[in-house]
Amino acid sequence: MAKSFDDLLKNEAVLEFLKEAKFKRPTAVQEQVIPKILNNSATLASSPTGSGKTLSFALPIVEAFKNEEKNLEAKDGAPFAVILSPTRELSGQIQSVFKSIAHHAKFRVRVLSGGEKKLETKKTLNSPVDILVANPGRLLSVIKSGELEFSNWKYLICDEADQLFDMGFSKDLKDVWAAISKRDISTFFLTATRPDDLEERILDTFEELEFKTLNCGDKGQFKKEIDTFNVFLNQGDKILMLTSFLKEKGRGSGIVFVNRKEDIAEIEEKLDGQGITKKIYSLHGGMDIKDRRKTFREFKKKPGVLICSDIAARGIDIHEVSWVLNYDLPFQAVYYIHRCGRTSRGGGKGVVFNFVTPRDRGIIAKINNAIANQSALRLKSVKPPKENAGGETSKKKTKKKASSTTKKKVSRKAPLRKSKKTPRYKRK
Repeated sequence: MAKSFDDLLKNEAVLEFLKEAKFKRPTAVQEQVIPKILNNSATLASSPTGSGKTLSFALPIVEAFKNEEKNLEAKDGAPFAVILSPTRELSGQIQSVFKSIAHHAKFRVRVLSGGEKKLETKKTLNSPVDILVANPGRLLSVIKSGELEFSNWKYLICDEADQLFDMGFSKDLKDVWAAISKRDISTFFLTATRPDDLEERILDTFEELEFKTLNCGDKGQFKKEIDTFNVFLNQGDKILMLTSFLKEKGRGSGIVFVNRKEDIAEIEEKLDGQGITKKIYSLHGGMDIKDRRKTFREFKKKPGVLICSDIAARGIDIHEVSWVLNYDLPFQAVYYIHRCGRTSRGGGKGVVFNFVTPRDRGIIAKINNAIANQSALRLKSVKPPKENAGGETSKKKTKKKASSTTKKKVSRKAPLRKSKKTPRYKRK
């Protein structure tokens, strides 16, 4: 077992960064993944959220780059390593980690994100780049256009691997692999959660790739309990409850998760003028990439309340998030785990609040199954609302019953006015 980073890494600049950042000992995932990357041993590693996965691949890649730097060709757009991530926000987060290391170990890190103009892409690739962070679609695009130079490429890292497949990148990943599979590029996958079919999906996409699997969960150190509070209410009462919550209970900085981006603007508008002292931010996939980056930077700099869709559920590392509120329970159960993980960064304790309505009964069973089958967080089950106990269900039944009664009255009175034409309704 490695007692310090000196047992795993040798580059003086990398060790200087670790010393300045006050990282004294490697986490479980760092201890196991760093040697695999330095030995070019393809691996799928799963580790709890907030356990240090980004540094587990960033540190050895930088060390490997510094070891090979003198032998690399001096060409524009020729990265030594490519990091794939599912979202722009996570790409920016990864870039920030590499940049912090680059202050000591000199190298260049760039990001290619969807939505960028061609001029921005050319600017990125028509200059030296050592570490390239991109999403699969963008990477495939520059491979097909011939803008990416292969000569120095040694590493491919798929961060949040399960999410890359869930977001429909399978075909892009398959095409990327077809373009590089015959080259000497070491490939690694990291994930916070490992669905039962993840290995099979990797094998189907990355044909003939042989890799080992690692479960790097350090239960004693990282599986921290998250307090869970369920608030039972009707769908129409959510905005009033949120307003009350932000005024009275929502202490510190927090994230409010909403399923539909259309609802985020409406919620933000209704909160305006309600006497809420916290700064309100919004973040969703319909925003321009520059606005999304600006919002995220401002939220990190001046914490408040971030109202967002699941775009922020993965890889967003903000240690100051005191709580998470699920305004809507997610459409997909696995997102519940990732949402909750935003309030337990670095092994700290967090708090989760759930707005639960009668219409959530179907997803609750799936969420509780996902909770039981993960090892990242110590989460309590989500309690379903009581059957036929108030809420929308009772209202709908009452409304339906009232509607039925009204129809009967109309059907009795109407024929009385037309008794000659419908004699069967005559009074006896």
